[in-house]
Amino acid sequence: MPQASKTGSSQFKAGFGREIITPARGTPLAGYFTPRHASGILDDLYVKACLFSCNDSIAGIVVFDLVYCNSFLLEKMQAGLAKAKLPYADNLIFCATHTHTGPEMGTFRDPMTPEIDAYLQMAAEKAIYALKQAEANLYPSEISYGSVNNNPFAFNRRFYMRDGSVVTNPGKLNPDIVRPESGVDKEISILKVEQDGSLAGLITNITNHTDTTSGDKVSADWPGHLERYIQEQLGEAPVVITTIAPSGNINHFDVTKVGEQASPEEARQIGRGYGEIVWQALPDLSAIVKCSLESRRTKVKIGYRKVDPKELKQAQELMAQPAPEDIGKRLTSEDLANGNPIVLRMFADGLVKYAQLAKGPEREFDLVCVCLGSDFAITSLPSEPFTEIGMAIKQGSPAKLTMVASLAMGACGYVPMKECYGRGGYETTANFVGGGAGEDTSDRFIEKSIALLKGEV
Repeated sequence: MPQASKTGSSQFKAGFGREIITPARGTPLAGYFTPRHASGILDDLYVKACLFSCNDSIAGIVVFDLVYCNSFLLEKMQAGLAKAKLPYADNLIFCATHTHTGPEMGTFRDPMTPEIDAYLQMAAEKAIYALKQAEANLYPSEISYGSVNNNPFAFNRRFYMRDGSVVTNPGKLNPDIVRPESGVDKEISILKVEQDGSLAGLITNITNHTDTTSGDKVSADWPGHLERYIQEQLGEAPVVITTIAPSGNINHFDVTKVGEQASPEEARQIGRGYGEIVWQALPDLSAIVKCSLESRRTKVKIGYRKVDPKELKQAQELMAQPAPEDIGKRLTSEDLANGNPIVLRMFADGLVKYAQLAKGPEREFDLVCVCLGSDFAITSLPSEPFTEIGMAIKQGSPAKLTMVASLAMGACGYVPMKECYGRGGYETTANFVGGGAGEDTSDRFIEKSIALLKGEV
């Protein structure tokens, strides 16, 4: 049964907290096909919390500068919340920014190790500290919301090719590209919290992959630069929380232009670009006048992708062959598109393991939404849904502005639209032990999320 808390009319209070969760030098980094270890720090990683209060109820969101908010982290969070005895524990969304220059988390291909386990324990403990800060900082607040339809840095990364197939990241200026498979959610949504006439914090919701920095130095990627841009404009340090809207088929690569687009400078440029867009929009936001706070939660089940027997046989045959030699190159999805033998073997190994996992029961995830009256809502989705899923949920939501926070409350890999299966592109493959969402998952996400936002579950 869903759980909910409601309040009547009063004045909102809000509070923010943040704690550093930067890993140690040498920590394995997540998000690539080949191992990387942190050789230094470009900028710190944080866990940030925002709580809202109206009368006797509290609800909010916690965001980690991590690649996922997976089951390992959630289990530690649940244990920490129980120990801390926070009465609003069930009214919280936990999500991640998906930085690819953050620590490995024992998800999908990479097994849990004592080092990863210890890091996640630390991150969970810091999240509890951030929540306690946010609770202590609860203060009468003026809250306003709005959005702009302006996202110049996001592009669909799946393309129809001349042979009729769809390829993920086929490479810049590839002459065989026909057109993108679909579009991009261009809306950038903003929630502003002011206290005593000063900016106390922001929550933003932006569609884009958080993989712009590259390299082997720790960084929060473009969301960190976005926060610092806002802080520079003010000369103060409010908390700026970025939630990632569904972006499983979106990244920052413009294939129509030549040039490298993966570097610390690229992350800085995109983050500051988003920061400027958000900053310019702040004066035009609409105030939430009536204080009404409600949180709801329900569960959604996710099946497994059907494994093609022919595809599985080919993977088994490939795994029976001698392993290719390491070419000493950092491999990416473009290498999959180019048929790199190391990447092909990696995906074949994942498919063989997945075929065994897919015989088990459906996986279950929590969906959580927090509503500020009829004006604003933020709702969670696990892992990496395609952009169309977020757009459909927002269209069906009764709130005037809805943020869809992906990478939340668990990890299940990419979640494509049903029609994308069979076209190609690695997001639809069953190569991640913890991924491979079933073909009807997008429909389940959309139906359940809209019902949750409407209070019908």
